[in-house]
Amino acid sequence: MMGTGKSTAGKELAKRMGGYSFLDTDTVIEAYAGRDCATIFEEEGEEAFRDIETMVMDQACAYKRLCVATGGGMVLRTKNWSKMQTGIVVWLNMDPADIAERLSASSDEVTKRPLLAEADPAAKLTEILDERRDRYAIADITLDMTKDDTVDDVVRMVCSRVHSFIDKNPPRFTESSEYANQ
Repeated sequence: MMGTGKSTAGKELAKRMGGYSFLDTDTVIEAYAGRDCATIFEEEGEEAFRDIETMVMDQACAYKRLCVATGGGMVLRTKNWSKMQTGIVVWLNMDPADIAERLSASSDEVTKRPLLAEADPAAKLTEILDERRDRYAIADITLDMTKDDTVDDVVRMVCSRVHSFIDKNPPRFTESSEYANQ
């Protein structure tokens, strides 16, 4: 979901995971298009933006040991979900009113988000979350956050949950190699 701190936390998470690179899909989209995301939305429409977003996700999947912060709408296309699920998907879940409060601390944060161009960002965020909740809920890990969680809090919680997830869901090649040695 937009505004939850995916990019900020993702950068720090990549560092702490050791040997991981970080990729923010919106940053890659902006570099590719030579314009910011809001301008792409305004000039070409949401569908064109989603096409570029899908292309970026296709390319990101070629990399290993990559922590990716996607735009909140990445989940809208099933193809993107399939690509995302080649890794561990984490949903940073936060109350829309808290997101709106965080974003309103900087006027730039609201204006650079084309879907929040309406007068009431909290209402629009609630609408967006309601539309996407079922998709977000498919994530491997859901981290319920509050507006008071620091970046360090979020990164520690994500690291802990990722390690637990891996322990409970070991890579299949480990099971296959154990079977081959019997």
